[in-house]
Amino acid sequence: MNPKTYQTTHLNNFINHLVINENSNQTIKAYKHTLEKLDFELLINFNQGQLKNWFMENYKDLKPSSKQLKLSILKAFNKYLLNNEIAHSKAIINLKIKNLNQNKRNALTPTQQTTLLFNLTDKDHLALLIFLEYGIRAGEFQHFNNVSNLINFENFKIIGKGNKERIIPNVSNKIKTLATKLFNQRVEGIFYSTSPLALKTRIKRLLNNKNLGEFSTHSLRHTASTNFINKGGSIEILSYLLGHKDLKTTSLYVSLNETKKARELSFILNNDLELLDNQNLLNQLRHKDIKITLQEQEIESLRNQLKLYQEV
Repeated sequence: MNPKTYQTTHLNNFINHLVINENSNQTIKAYKHTLEKLDFELLINFNQGQLKNWFMENYKDLKPSSKQLKLSILKAFNKYLLNNEIAHSKAIINLKIKNLNQNKRNALTPTQQTTLLFNLTDKDHLALLIFLEYGIRAGEFQHFNNVSNLINFENFKIIGKGNKERIIPNVSNKIKTLATKLFNQRVEGIFYSTSPLALKTRIKRLLNNKNLGEFSTHSLRHTASTNFINKGGSIEILSYLLGHKDLKTTSLYVSLNETKKARELSFILNNDLELLDNQNLLNQLRHKDIKITLQEQEIESLRNQLKLYQEV
């Protein structure tokens, strides 16, 4: 088998692996775009110094977050090759590039949230509350756009990334109160267009207007996650609400305040784990592959807990 065919075969097998594991089309596209341009010999024969030089030269014009994405893709592919005994070098997995802001996540502070929500139209206020209370993605907003549903539905069934379904209990009194106000004004939908691009553009404008331009629509999801944990919510429940497959991903979304104790998370790692400081605990969570599932019969319990955390 010639080298090009050899590389294509293993790349196709890796992409099939991503499909089987229910990665989204957007994620798979990003992997293919990066790996199709990769010299396979890099992961097989290059040492770490050569890899670092190659990486910095090929991706020198990218911003830090894009470089981090490229590095994550290369590491995932390297791990796949190792697990299937195709490669024997961990050069990419162990590669560290400075100043990539790895795992940095932006969440608005309580003061910034108050600033953002001040003096808005009712529609913009309601839309931002939905993102901040329920932590949804921009592509999931369409499920919440109908004002009447926000008043009457007990639960929302969400079709998220990779066509995965989850239930989000509609328990926010703030959202219901504002939705009722709009309903009485004969408003049917919050926005005319609920495309992710239109939403991101609108919310970015609102953020810029409040001098919060360093944040994005996705920052609201991180903010909702941080609020939930800091008010006493369980990271297991948060992981389900966000639509994550495991706690490693969820742990990247939260910024614990100084008063949040490790007791909320310790049982997930080890029943007799000593209380750890927040940073050590999050580091351990990132290396735990704990699958999160929630059965229909647990939805009512989820509703009660979510409502309790939102009222704190």
